[in-house]
Amino acid sequence: MTDVYLIEGSMTSNRKSFVDLGIIPDQYVYQKHGIDSISYKKNFNYYADRVEDFIEVLDLVDVKLLVIKDSVTARQNNVNKDVPQLDSISKNKIDKVLESVK
Repeated sequence: MTDVYLIEGSMTSNRKSFVDLGIIPDQYVYQKHGIDSISYKKNFNYYADRVEDFIEVLDLVDVKLLVIKDSVTARQNNVNKDVPQLDSISKNKIDKVLESVK
C-alpha cells in the first residue's frame, strides 16, 4: 500500500514523466511485489471487509511514508548544506555581469 500511495502522489504531481517513461503504475506495483491485479483486489477486498485491520495497515503505511519523507528531507538538507552560499560581493558581481549581457 505504501508503494500505491507513493505512485499515486507522484502521478498527481508529475503525470507527464510517467507517460514519457512508459510507466504503468499498477503494473509497476504488481511486478515489484510479485503479484497480479487479481491478488491485489482479493487482498484489498479482504481488508476492506475488516475495517479495524485495514486501519492498522493504513497506520503502518502512514508511519512508513513519514519515515520516507524524513529521509528525503534529511537528504535535501544535506545537499543544501553542501551548496556554497553566495556572499553579497559575489551576488553583486553576478548582477553586474548579467546587466552587461542585457
